[in-house]
Amino acid sequence: MFVKALTAAIVVLAAAPAMAQQTILPGYWESTSQANLLGRGEPKTERRCITADKVSAFVSGLSTGHYTCTYSSKSVKGGVADFKGQCVDKHGTRFDVAMHGAYAPEAFHMDARLELPHLPMFSGTATTDAHRISADCPADSP
Repeated sequence: MFVKALTAAIVVLAAAPAMAQQTILPGYWESTSQANLLGRGEPKTERRCITADKVSAFVSGLSTGHYTCTYSSKSVKGGVADFKGQCVDKHGTRFDVAMHGAYAPEAFHMDARLELPHLPMFSGTATTDAHRISADCPADSP
């Protein structure tokens, strides 16, 4: 759950190059995410093509096919990204999310804290580190 949320955050941050203020560049990216729930979590590495046409997703914050999120506060400027809000999954489970990260044109780091308000023992953290592999994406890349 947490790894998918952070992977989506990478896609969101990669979409901003078309904005007036550049964040990270489009291209082929590799990310390694690790979620820690109840003190456990294995790292997961993924590669994906990030296109410049995802600008609106960037300013909106994290939302995926698994989660819909609304943010009470969000800021992306000067190499720092902060989001705070609440998400709901496709089963109706709500959780609070707070993300803080740093970005440069070819690298990105994000820390997240996710918490089920009524079950704090199932809260967790996650981190994602990503870097741009190339400006061009392989033809078969996701």
